[in-house]
Amino acid sequence: MFIKKILVLFSIFAIIIVVLHSRNQEEKVAYTFTPPLFTLSGVAYDSEISLSGIVAASQEVTVKAEVGGVVDGVQIYAGDSVQTGDVLVQLNADDESVLYTGAMGQLSALDSFYAAQQKASTNRIDVLSDAIDITRNQYDIILAQQKNLDVRLQAQEAEAAVARMTAVVSVEEIERQRAIALDALYGHVPDAVRASYIVSTDALNEMNKIFGIDGYSVYEYDFERYLGTLDSNTKNIAIEHVRKTNDLYDTFGSLYNTMTIDGDGYTRDQWDALLGETETLLLSVQESLKFTRFTLDATLSIFQDVEDMKSIIISQGAAVQGVLLSSENTGVRAVLLEKTRINETFDSQLRIAQTAVESANTRVETVFAASEIERTKLQGELDVLAKQISQAEQSFHMGEQEQVSALAQISVQIRQLEANARGTALRMDDARITAPFGGIVTERFVDQG
Repeated sequence: MFIKKILVLFSIFAIIIVVLHSRNQEEKVAYTFTPPLFTLSGVAYDSEISLSGIVAASQEVTVKAEVGGVVDGVQIYAGDSVQTGDVLVQLNADDESVLYTGAMGQLSALDSFYAAQQKASTNRIDVLSDAIDITRNQYDIILAQQKNLDVRLQAQEAEAAVARMTAVVSVEEIERQRAIALDALYGHVPDAVRASYIVSTDALNEMNKIFGIDGYSVYEYDFERYLGTLDSNTKNIAIEHVRKTNDLYDTFGSLYNTMTIDGDGYTRDQWDALLGETETLLLSVQESLKFTRFTLDATLSIFQDVEDMKSIIISQGAAVQGVLLSSENTGVRAVLLEKTRINETFDSQLRIAQTAVESANTRVETVFAASEIERTKLQGELDVLAKQISQAEQSFHMGEQEQVSALAQISVQIRQLEANARGTALRMDDARITAPFGGIVTERFVDQG
């Protein structure tokens, strides 16, 4: 039985030695050269045995303070048994405690400040973001208005352009209808000129016969053989007019002959020139016929009692009057009157159409001017809003950068305080000297104070 207890004791010591040895290999206790506080000897304390002789520890360790300071309390005495981690000595850590408490207070305050700053800057960024959204919405609204304006103005511009085109087409149509009417009228010009030439020929034949300008003379052979030579001012004036008309007739004859050859290729201006010459000839013919009629009427008053002469004069007068009526109603006169009527009619229509064109042009100019004003106004608003968006985005990005920078600075302070707090906590922990392993205190070298 005694031998069995000795074997058990040796086994316990063997276990203690192994544990302490392993512990010593894992933890190298650093220390400065300070007097040892006490000495621990390893022993199994959970069994009691009875032995005789001297029991010595197989391994001892001297526990030293990692930091200097005043001992507030010693929790053990020589011979006490301790467990791993039991407090052996407590150094005074009031300063570290104050520092730690202050650091933790500052850390808490800084955490709160960080949260407040984060919230404030986030709110500010949200406001800036809302400002961007609001400005963009305004920009989109103006942009939509611009698009709607473009559609509306394009419709107005198209409507004005159509009105102008319609008015211009109306002018062109009037001119076209005038051209058609004049073309139809000018188709009768050759016949009218020919009829006028024939009437002029007949009239001059009658007047030449009466006055003997070209051959036989009614006055000479019929009237003057009864009364002698008549020296009448009316007769002389009539003869002078007839001679002038003959000259015009000869000139016109060459024009007439040219017309009969080249008339198919005449332009309207050439026909107008020929009509003018024809009108001049007819007026001269009519003037000569009137003076001839005056002369005959004067002569008739002389032969009131001579029936034969009266009959001749009346017959000649009737012939002259007939030719005069034919000349007044010739086709050229009708052509000229119809041409005047056509031009007056279409000129009136043309004035109305041209007024419509001018009105349409004014409307087009007004629409385009108004369009340009409205487009410029909206584009100006868009430019202002685009600038505001750019400024708002810059403010937003600056706000984000300022938030990141400010929070980063606070984070640095927080990390510094946390590091300080950890250092203080470590120093506070170092003030608590604990047993590195279980065993028996063999010696104590310090006391409180």
